Amino acid sequence: MRVITLAALCDKYSMAMPPVPNLDADKGERYVNFDQFKDLYLAAVGSLRQPEDMERVVREVVQDAANDGVRWLELHFYAGFEAYRRTLGPPEIVWTIVRRAAVKAGQEFGVKVGFIAAAERYLDPADAVETAQLAVRIMQHSRDKDGAELAPIVGFGLQLGTIANNSSAFFRISAVTASPMCVQ
Repeated sequence: MRVITLAALCDKYSMAMPPVPNLDADKGERYVNFDQFKDLYLAAVGSLRQPEDMERVVREVVQDAANDGVRWLELHFYAGFEAYRRTLGPPEIVWTIVRRAAVKAGQEFGVKVGFIAAAERYLDPADAVETAQLAVRIMQHSRDKDGAELAPIVGFGLQLGTIANNSSAFFRISAVTASPMCVQ
């Protein structure tokens, strides 16, 4: 998410904007600590409250990728955040929003987009099973109920730190659901 977008959404919803470090990845600059990153991450998740918010972020990500010369983009995405459930609906609806937005943005900027259905390592592995099963169910559908094209779900992966749950349980989840596996 662009910093300017996060600022606009924080303003729109009267949320406190967390401090944003001025980092230059080309110089190897990194966040001072994980909490600094986490605060921005949680603010970003919490600021996506309407379909148009999610659509804006997807469009900007695809646009930025196109500007960097990307023609195929795989986005890690977790649709099960409680913040999304409260404001956008269940994961199935959230997936439809982002998959439809990705196709629209991809057509606009000449980038094909696929999604990796992400499981959060810090959650119970049962959540990962639910996420993988949902991904397998919805990846079968390339169009929404109105006939609009949806970006594909091309894999299942992990995100966030490895301390909470090791990867072996998640490989078993992938095997049980017969989903492709991408571990990150």
